[in-house]
Amino acid sequence: TPKHARMGACGSRPAKEADKEKGAESESAPLNGEKPTFWGALKPAGSPAVIANVFANLAAWLAVEVCWCWAYAGMAWGLGCLGFGLLVCLYATLWVPIYQRYGPTAAGLPMLPLAVLPVLAAYQAFSWTSPGGVVALNVPWWQLLLASAYRAPLEINFFLGTHSGTLPWALAVPCEKASEPYALTAAGRTVRFARGINVDGAASVVLGLPLALWSYGYEAGLWASHPPEAVLWAYTILGFLTLGLVLVVVVSNLPGPHVFAGYWQGGPDTAAFYTWPVAMLPIFASQLGFIVFSLSLRKLIDYY
Repeated sequence: TPKHARMGACGSRPAKEADKEKGAESESAPLNGEKPTFWGALKPAGSPAVIANVFANLAAWLAVEVCWCWAYAGMAWGLGCLGFGLLVCLYATLWVPIYQRYGPTAAGLPMLPLAVLPVLAAYQAFSWTSPGGVVALNVPWWQLLLASAYRAPLEINFFLGTHSGTLPWALAVPCEKASEPYALTAAGRTVRFARGINVDGAASVVLGLPLALWSYGYEAGLWASHPPEAVLWAYTILGFLTLGLVLVVVVSNLPGPHVFAGYWQGGPDTAAFYTWPVAMLPIFASQLGFIVFSLSLRKLIDYY
């Protein structure tokens, strides 16, 4: 079987072109052609390295969330963030049997955004509440900038997935050459690529870490200057854009048919995000990136 026709964690499945040929008939079909039991759908999928990376990211994000809320908004908010984070992990887990049993789409929409959007809205809403404002005011810039670099270890799963043939090469960094060329079609134009196009994790290291060090040195009295406001604005806006690019790649490559399908040609789909525990990454772990930049935006708007 060609690499681009394998699904990896979910078992063997056809490429996206075959999904399109099935048409509406495949829309309600389960991911692997069978209807697994509830517990069968929750069987861990992926290599030990993938599973370990998932749980390491979940633990790191939960620790950051709880520590910030506890330190800057009080113990009650810290415990509340801990409880909410665990509930989100449970919520993400319960979606997996739904994905596996009822298929990857509903009413022409991919299931994953339907699961992610309520959680994303809840975390974004917190950023603009009174406690969120207290956190944004008090958390040091160097901590926000350092936390933004979590996207690099999160994308270890992208590296493992692209090289094992379970994720599309569009999620790789530009310095990695794809095993097969792929194309993006949008607005009637087709652009072909031979390398990855994901710069999110790389930008968080190349830009985020030096800015964090610069900010920490200023607050520790090691030097007299702080990253300029214009630089912080630029990095915050860039963060939203690069995170958005990752979402576009993941959603448009989800197994279909759905309204976002058909833009990418070549490479495997992103149905690995419909398996456990990987399903928890977009629903919970990826929220750290968005809330970091939301708190940065609130800090820039309200306190600069």
